Amino acid sequence: LFGCINDAVAFVSKGQDIGLAELYYWYQLGIEKHLLSQYNTITGITFNNVILTACHFDDVALIQHFIKTYQNKLPANLQKEAKRWALANLTYVMGDYNACIIQLENKLPKQPVYSIQAKLTLLKAHFKWVLADATQGSRFHYYCLSFEQYLNRNSPYSTDRSQSILRYIQFIKKIAKLNQETSKQ
Repeated sequence: LFGCINDAVAFVSKGQDIGLAELYYWYQLGIEKHLLSQYNTITGITFNNVILTACHFDDVALIQHFIKTYQNKLPANLQKEAKRWALANLTYVMGDYNACIIQLENKLPKQPVYSIQAKLTLLKAHFKWVLADATQGSRFHYYCLSFEQYLNRNSPYSTDRSQSILRYIQFIKKIAKLNQETSKQ
């Protein structure tokens, strides 16, 4: 199973569309057959990847089941923050962007893997919210500036990856601005 997952991740990394659907299939199979944990333990990376993949396909039932079944199989030091991050993603998929933002902004995870994931989830939630409600423009812009400053100061990513995220932020800021200009007309 993990060989198939790694192959699918390689496709995703190369930008091949088939990779994400294949990854989703393997995660579904792994959950169904109880194969994602070893010695009743799951890694934080696997937990993250399953949540992100299920979110991409808006699979609320899978996310709920996965959190309930696997959250306690994480190392003890990750369980609380992983669950908070996963529940915020579930809220995001369900379309309650403000609740997602509140869940993460009130207590941003301290573990590096969940801290950056939470910041990315916040970016997605702010973006979706500003598209749904143009009055949230200044809040969205403020969050983008804050995230850009964070990446410029102390990014846990490589320089290339940080630059990619910064370009992504710039791109969605332009989309949000265009959306606001269009809604005014």
